[in-house]
Amino acid sequence: MFGHVLSSAFNFAFKNLGVLFRVTIIPILLSVLLEVAAFSFNSASMVWVDYALWSVLNTIIAVNVHRIVLMGPNSVPTFGRFTIGKIEIWFWLHYIALGAPYLLGSFQFEWAGPLVILLAIVVMVFGCRLSLVFPAIAMGKGVSFPYAWEQTAQKTLFMVLVVIVAPIVFAIIFVPVMSLVVFIAPDSSPIYSLVSTNIVIAYVTILAVIALSFAYQDLTGDDHSTPSPEAPREE
Repeated sequence: MFGHVLSSAFNFAFKNLGVLFRVTIIPILLSVLLEVAAFSFNSASMVWVDYALWSVLNTIIAVNVHRIVLMGPNSVPTFGRFTIGKIEIWFWLHYIALGAPYLLGSFQFEWAGPLVILLAIVVMVFGCRLSLVFPAIAMGKGVSFPYAWEQTAQKTLFMVLVVIVAPIVFAIIFVPVMSLVVFIAPDSSPIYSLVSTNIVIAYVTILAVIALSFAYQDLTGDDHSTPSPEAPREE
């Protein structure tokens, strides 16, 4: 089942490179500029601003990709849904709800004891199951975490593989790219490495979102990716 998700994600990304690039390029470039700004300011308060804005841009990317996978290319405008509507707000609130504990925990990691680390692992496993809510929200369903919990019953290991292991697999693919970046990056220009790294992270994230979409499809059977030929493109 996990193998099917991985192969489906790779195949979909390869066959839809053009549309995926088109609908994500604007938020990706904005996120890169945001990281450069955060690096330049290098202040504690900027970390929170960076996370808030970055989460909004990631929400826009994820909603577009989920919809393309699960509802077809016509489910988003030509250059993607670059807006903050009900879907994006509901998606973002769930994104923050899952992401904030990890962000807070990262500040306390230096003094974290075994019990705290164990708790973090448990929370992470729970988060993997709850992540299935994101494809559903992107499709316009007004559901929340209980829906994801119900859909992933007895599928904990599968969701851990999809949410944690799959991105690692995707990242390994980009190791040669990152090695080349490190090799040719000017020693005096950390911005070069920062920009390159964030672009790679963005595309690893896109592959991870595609994988989560196929996991959702496999677990729920909810597939609207082949609409009728008359279906208009969303404006």
